[in-house]
Amino acid sequence: MKAVKVNFAGQDFYMAMTAEAMFEIKDAFGETSILFEKIQPETKEARECLYQAVEILMRSAELARRDMGYAKGLCLSASELRTMASVDEISMLMIAVLDAIELGYNREIQDPEKEVDLVLQELEKKR
Repeated sequence: MKAVKVNFAGQDFYMAMTAEAMFEIKDAFGETSILFEKIQPETKEARECLYQAVEILMRSAELARRDMGYAKGLCLSASELRTMASVDEISMLMIAVLDAIELGYNREIQDPEKEVDLVLQELEKKR
């Protein structure tokens, strides 16, 4: 599994577009292309859509990490994101959502710093 690593409120979180996340996004928004349109405007409704998408992608990454044997990590809810997100973090979260979805559909991200291969990372730690 490949995931996007984001630093939010001083802590690292992972976001992944797994098959389960894809179906959750389709249930919530219709299609990923509709999600892209919904999170773009600078409105309260757009922020709610963004927070919901971040929660879905964080939860899917966390569940995948646990299934791979990692210790329980952090995962934020839309409600927590709503109360904690600063103005500058909103654009970072938008980019992270887009990057996670692109990565989930096996499209390469140009910036290798945003792409994290958790399995490779664990193997490198063991060396």
